[in-house]
Amino acid sequence: MTTINHKLGRLSITAFSRVLATLILAVAASAVLMAQNARTITLAGPLDGATVRESVPIRVSPADLPTDGYVTVSVDKVFRTAKLIDPGTSLIYTWDTQAAYQDPNNPGTDKYTDDGAHEIEVAVYNHQGTLLASGTSNVTLANKVTNLPDGIELSYAWSEDETLRYKRHSEINVLSTGSGAPAQITQSADIRFDRSVEDTSDGNFLVRDLVLDDGTVLSNGVTSPVQDLFQLKSRYRTVDRYGQTLVEETPFSTGDHFGFPIAQVPGRRITVGDSWQTKIEANVTWANAKPTVLNGTARLDSFEWQDGYPTAKIIESYDGPAKLFADARGYVPFQADNVHLVRTYWFAYNSRRLVRMKTDMTIDGNVAADVLSALGASTIGAAGMGGQQGSGPYSGGGNPYQGGGGYQGGGSGYQGGGYQGGPPPGTMPPQQGGGNRGDAELTYDQQMGNPYGGAGGYGAPGGYGAPGAGGPYGGNGQAAVLTPIKLDVVDDCTLIVGE
Repeated sequence: MTTINHKLGRLSITAFSRVLATLILAVAASAVLMAQNARTITLAGPLDGATVRESVPIRVSPADLPTDGYVTVSVDKVFRTAKLIDPGTSLIYTWDTQAAYQDPNNPGTDKYTDDGAHEIEVAVYNHQGTLLASGTSNVTLANKVTNLPDGIELSYAWSEDETLRYKRHSEINVLSTGSGAPAQITQSADIRFDRSVEDTSDGNFLVRDLVLDDGTVLSNGVTSPVQDLFQLKSRYRTVDRYGQTLVEETPFSTGDHFGFPIAQVPGRRITVGDSWQTKIEANVTWANAKPTVLNGTARLDSFEWQDGYPTAKIIESYDGPAKLFADARGYVPFQADNVHLVRTYWFAYNSRRLVRMKTDMTIDGNVAADVLSALGASTIGAAGMGGQQGSGPYSGGGNPYQGGGGYQGGGSGYQGGGYQGGPPPGTMPPQQGGGNRGDAELTYDQQMGNPYGGAGGYGAPGGYGAPGAGGPYGGNGQAAVLTPIKLDVVDDCTLIVGE
């Protein structure tokens, strides 16, 4: 018979198995005894039988908590969190019923909590891991609004001199490049802005967006106050009661006139499941002086509570190519081969205001070095090649920027072609160098399709311009070296209630 050497002698497998089984039974019996000795407590909140929605504070009386232990929280027998006990407070956890969660038995898959009956369980342990007490509350989750079977017509009802304050978080995550570097966040921003109504007339509104000077922007690993990076100025738009921009007002002064999307709602009654065509304003960076406007679709997903408001939850989407800008001022355009954009917004139908807007946009394309630099990703991908130095008296023969060759040509935007070779632009006749930036960009009204004026159509997307021809004293610029890139751009804009 096979034996096991043991410091107390030779022990057969059979005998060892008997000892092990005895120990397991003893431990199990001890655990059952401890569970039997654990007290049953009543949760201080939510109470058993309560109807809850959105964020649910889970509370236990401090008298039922040790000073040096921890608690676990489960919903429907699925572990949600473990927390050290904070002596003197009853709040142990806030359950966000609208957020995604993951089952430890099925990691990597996001799940969402449906309306209906749910069991909340709290277990209390001391620092040695001994179960001291447990309690449950059976609640009914009611995030959806179900009393609108015939739908509703949505519209804005701003009043003159009204100001709404929003907070906005955004990130650019470089998922992949040709270099094979790991994914990393290259830009992020946390800002606040005011949206105020300066005038109202015939159901139209003069809306002003102004970024406050207390925000921060992270780029290339450096966090800076937003007011140190930009000259923050107001962006004015005249919009109708459905959120459609009628006029993009001309700025009164120089500076960075930033604004943010105004959700468009259809001018008709809608019910859950209805869809319609819509204009979607898209930004890559945290803000953009020249936002791209996409022709997308929208769908009424549901009526639900959001931040204390009964809202219409609307999901916008777009898939296809797009001309975007890699910088906030709109100086660095690039052509994305494919953009997958999903934007969800919550519109409060009683107070008739935007409560929240959340965007997730994935971008695939091949970009030049100036785009990588503007995205804060210049150290990730390969740099483009500049032009060769000229042989004449001017030393600037080629494109002084890495990634020479032209900007992409737009439908009626930037012309293809490179920067001028040889002397700087303006020191020789322009026909002797490469093409300069065109001055026939689409106006914002043309992009939006103003129904009160001539609707501007979209130009056909342009390809990359030919390498810029050198001037009489300079060499020819070489075509840009393009880097494949995949981006994930997210932002979350929320109304600050009470400000």
